[in-house]
Amino acid sequence: MCDEVASSLSMNYTNVKKGVDDVMGGAILDYEARRISINSFIEGMLEGNASEDSIINRLTTKYQLTVDAAKEAIQYAKSVSIS
Repeated sequence: MCDEVASSLSMNYTNVKKGVDDVMGGAILDYEARRISINSFIEGMLEGNASEDSIINRLTTKYQLTVDAAKEAIQYAKSVSIS
């Protein structure tokens, strides 16, 4: 859908198309609902005694996080976890 919008907005203007692609096709935004979802997912995996490697693997595929971001998210979830 984004590609169609970018194409229709830019038509023959390559510099406009590049700008639209950069904005609309950029990285996934970090927002509160996403952080809550990731944190809840990690807490559930930790309660189920999943290995850290398994959690990292799932975070990189399900939430498209980098390995470093996944490790940070796990550390954060461990630090705020009540259990």
